[in-house]
Amino acid sequence: MKKARRLENPFPRFPQSLNWGWQLLFLLESFGLASLFIHQEPSLNKFLGLPLWLKPLLVISLTLFVYGGAKFMVFHPRFLSSSPEDGQSRGPKILLCFSPFVLASLIWLGHFYFLHEYRSILTLSIIIGTVYLSFLIKPFSGSRRELQKTTNIFFNRPPLSLALIIFIILVLIYNLLASGLLFPPQPFTGDEPHYLLLTSSLLQDFDTNLANNFKNQDYLAFYPGKLRPHTYPGRKKDSAYSQHSPGLAFLLLPGLALGRKISAPISSPEKKRKILVWFSRIPMTVMSALVVSLFFLLAHLIYQQKKWLFIGALFWGLSPPFIFYSHLLYPEIPAALLLLIPFWLLGKKKFSSPNWQEILISSCCFSLLPWLGVKYIPLAGLGFLILGRLILIQLLNRHFPKLITISSLLLPFLLSGGFLLLYTWQIYGTLSPVSFYQGLSPGENLHRFFHFSLPEALRCGLGYFLDQRAGLIPYNLLFLLVIAGSFSFFHLAPRLFAHFGALFVLYWGFTSLSYYWGGYCPPGRTLLPLIWVLWIFSSGCLLRLKSLSQKTVSFYLLVFVAAITFAGLKNPALLYHQNLSFPFSQEGTFSHILQELSNSLINFTSFFPYLSNPQFFQLLPLVIWLLIWLGITGLFLPGIQKSTQISPFSKRKLNSPLHKIKSTSLFLIKKEKYFFLPARGKIVAGGFLYFLIILVTSYSFFDLHLNSPQPLNGRSSKLIAQNNHLYGPEEGGFWTQGQSRADIIIKSPAKISKVVLSISSPISNKVTIKQGFWQKKITILPSQPRRITLTSASLTYFPGQNNYFYALAIKAEQGFYPFRLNPRSTDRRFLGIFWRLELVTTQKP
Repeated sequence: MKKARRLENPFPRFPQSLNWGWQLLFLLESFGLASLFIHQEPSLNKFLGLPLWLKPLLVISLTLFVYGGAKFMVFHPRFLSSSPEDGQSRGPKILLCFSPFVLASLIWLGHFYFLHEYRSILTLSIIIGTVYLSFLIKPFSGSRRELQKTTNIFFNRPPLSLALIIFIILVLIYNLLASGLLFPPQPFTGDEPHYLLLTSSLLQDFDTNLANNFKNQDYLAFYPGKLRPHTYPGRKKDSAYSQHSPGLAFLLLPGLALGRKISAPISSPEKKRKILVWFSRIPMTVMSALVVSLFFLLAHLIYQQKKWLFIGALFWGLSPPFIFYSHLLYPEIPAALLLLIPFWLLGKKKFSSPNWQEILISSCCFSLLPWLGVKYIPLAGLGFLILGRLILIQLLNRHFPKLITISSLLLPFLLSGGFLLLYTWQIYGTLSPVSFYQGLSPGENLHRFFHFSLPEALRCGLGYFLDQRAGLIPYNLLFLLVIAGSFSFFHLAPRLFAHFGALFVLYWGFTSLSYYWGGYCPPGRTLLPLIWVLWIFSSGCLLRLKSLSQKTVSFYLLVFVAAITFAGLKNPALLYHQNLSFPFSQEGTFSHILQELSNSLINFTSFFPYLSNPQFFQLLPLVIWLLIWLGITGLFLPGIQKSTQISPFSKRKLNSPLHKIKSTSLFLIKKEKYFFLPARGKIVAGGFLYFLIILVTSYSFFDLHLNSPQPLNGRSSKLIAQNNHLYGPEEGGFWTQGQSRADIIIKSPAKISKVVLSISSPISNKVTIKQGFWQKKITILPSQPRRITLTSASLTYFPGQNNYFYALAIKAEQGFYPFRLNPRSTDRRFLGIFWRLELVTTQKP
């Protein structure tokens, strides 16, 4: 009798190799994931409204459901694996990667800390930690390579095709940012309305005389309120000419003309104003995307890399300070474009024997720089010397250039310079381009604009990198890799490094002599024309990461840059300061965005130096950051090795001293095969990751503080904590800070039976109010206060020792500057709504 054939079980059993430690870790991760799900809005309000006995039952059920489903997927032999053995060995690796979800259980602390609302910062830090551990442990190594094949096909495209893709992506993103659809739009302030008014005069009057434009208040079409003139009188009677060069105004003409045509049928002044500003910024978004695309093409010529440079170009284009200026009306972006075009054209010929067409285009770009600003004359002069040197080399090599080549160099400079001098003579009666900044004022000279002092020049030069209000590094920590990356770039292409280095050092040194840094603009404006040089230097470091310590530091720098970028886009008003050279009493000497991120646990404003004014110079933070910069440079220098692909700019191998430098990495990891247990360095890196997540979690929970409690209504109830988004008390109430959310905590010796909240604003606004688990959204009209009453039935409190604590959150969707609504106002704060509280307490039990 034949034995019945045993059917194969279509559902294989889970592997039994996991001990109780792994099972416990898996259960804790499931509980953390269930906690995240429960605490996400709007399910949080529904969950907390359930009966008390049902809440733990729901949490346990959801945890077991997540545990069972995840266990089936992770340990199933055919889940993302090519063999059952692969699936069994992959399970513990996946558990380690998702271990940050254990920390998600900490969100239950929110129920005991004044019912403070859970913030998404913990979720973000957990997700980032999981991604980092996945790169560290590589749980899916050896699995199918479909994704890798797809990426290889994508990056096998020609560099020009990839540059076009970068251009299209960034143009769309920059225009979304300019429209205000993704994030609140950046304020239309500073020099922007003055450039647009100059464009308007060119469009409708065909001249640059702004006297009639200010008299007719033409700026009201795109700028609300009173615009203070940035003009000087010319030699013509009753004339007024802009302090700003007219080059940018010519570039904005197509956008403004199109905006006027589209907004003509619209009757609403506010909507028409938004359309005009948006379309005027479209040329800037196109030029910004071109800068990033050309950077990718130039970096590809140098480093012979596509995939990581493509990703890096998108990152640089979406990181500070470039993303903040990508759609703003400032001449720095066009200046960067005019500098990049010649270097890309000459780079294709390896800076040797360019033809006359390339010389002509490069000469035109360099010669047009002074039309964007007189401060770019040194860059134009250096460009002329670079092109002249190339022609001189041809002469020395007896490759005598044709007359057309020499004409291609000289003619654009002669024509552009001649027309610029004629323009200044026509309006001011002088041949000095400096007349843009001094007009016809007698006795003015260059000493008015510069300080010729070495200590002051060093302070300004370091301030462009490290100052907490205007520097590059506080807003983009990846620029700490510039020095180490410059060594890599020099090692790879010394001739090109000499050109880039001379260009940057000349402009950096020239601007360091200036005493005025500007104001009412995002940080990093001064060095923005040469930001692409810093990108190339830093990319040379990022493309050659060797040790785990270098990769770990780079990862955390990327995370911090992403956090600052998001904070700046979410709250654009925080990027602006009244004046970057002189302290104003109303705003102090600290960075707004660093103040916003600070709390009672961490004060970020004390971490960065203040260098924009010698009166408040801080030596200790400067020394600390210089040591950090030096330490990071030393950490990344050992990883700089000669690439296997020889750069086209290097004809021979160089015996660089960098090869003799021994590695000083913090983590020494041997290349050994392991099952799932990381090496010692990976354990240390993972431990630091958990510490960082716990620190971020603590930061998110303890971001309410108040130096001195404020009594409310003269009673014993007090406002004991708030999150720096309030101004006051004044006139019996408080102002919220613009569009930010104000969180407060009220301490009362007795239960509060009723809360009456009075809200008003001089502009139309939408306000969200939240107390405990009660939430309401209302609309208020200008100068028409609204009263909201909360009774004891809807009030949620946290009982303390002989006291009761109540959490209240108020958020406005719109903000305003008082001086724009009332020209006589001296209030420069960015305000939201004004509110008062009336509390009614019960007798103590």
